[in-house]
Amino acid sequence: MPMICTGRNHVIVRLPFATDTVVATYFPSPRGRYLLGTQPIAKMDAALRFALSMAEFMDGPITVHPAESAEALDYLHLAADAHQFAFAGKTPEVRAAGRELLLTLDKWENIRKRKGMPWERLQ
Repeated sequence: MPMICTGRNHVIVRLPFATDTVVATYFPSPRGRYLLGTQPIAKMDAALRFALSMAEFMDGPITVHPAESAEALDYLHLAADAHQFAFAGKTPEVRAAGRELLLTLDKWENIRKRKGMPWERLQ
């Protein structure tokens, strides 16, 4: 992924594929990354300009990430949370729940069922 360095920080940009339809902008947060929002891929230049203008005010890198669909972004978030719980969970129960979740991520139906699940209760 290309990185654009600014004076104090940097912006990480993933180049879009032909099938990408949305672009997501992530800000750094204490928990990892915060999804600021998604927009149509046609606005990728605007998203990148915004990220560059905000980079000096952030404590970590800003990421501009194109994706195939909003549903694909949901999958990425769910997989990241499941990975975190499976390998960095505080209790054996949380780690087991995370591993079980990772094993069910191969089907969109499973992902749709879990969308909006309160992840905070697993921490």
